[in-house]
Amino acid sequence: AAVTVPDPATVTVLKGSTCGERSCNTGNGSCTTSGCRWIAVRTSGFNGGVSCSFQLDGRAVSGWSGMSMGANDEKESDNFYGGTGTVTATCDGVSDSRNW
Repeated sequence: AAVTVPDPATVTVLKGSTCGERSCNTGNGSCTTSGCRWIAVRTSGFNGGVSCSFQLDGRAVSGWSGMSMGANDEKESDNFYGGTGTVTATCDGVSDSRNW
């Protein structure tokens, strides 16, 4: 019988809406540059729903909240950021980072 090897689960950090598209008064974050965007995440290949946490330059950010999402999903978090640094999302142990 053929053995199927599942693809590894992946997480992708995406730049979401601008504050003009979705008001940044409703979320958590800070903006020191005009490049302020909501933080979005894409998941693929998980067995079920995942819980994601967010970091900036490897550190937790006061006020940023975690997010639950599906196994193969794309969702915008309630966190935004405008500045320099690396934004990381970790969903059930799988991480991805994006230079903001």
